[in-house]
Parts: sequence; C-alpha cells; structure tokens
Amino acid sequence: VLAEVEALRTRIEVERALEDENTGEIRRLESRGVIEPRAEVELGMHRPVGEELRYYPGSDR
Repeated sequence: VLAEVEALRTRIEVERALEDENTGEIRRLESRGVIEPRAEVELGMHRPVGEELRYYPGSDR
C-alpha cells in the first residue's frame, strides 16, 4: 500500500510540473530519474518512467 501511495504522489508531482511547465521542477524530476530527459526523447515529449510517451505542454503536436 505504501508503494502505491508513493507512486500516486510521484505521478501527481510529474503531472503538476508538466502542466505548469515548471522547468526547474522538470529538471529536478529528470535528475531523480522520474521522467526521461527531453534530450533523450523526441522533441516536445516527456515520458514518466514506465509509462507511455506523452505530449509535453507547449508542444506543437
């Protein structure tokens, strides 16, 4: 149960950072390995680790 709560908390943290386009928070999440660095995925995309590719806010796609 604790692992599920932590996973949900991390998912919310990622969602908020991406929705707010908070670059400082996005970089922090990248450095923690929570999401893949932008340079390693197609331009304009982010992928929370273990999840499908998703569009990055502000993307022209």
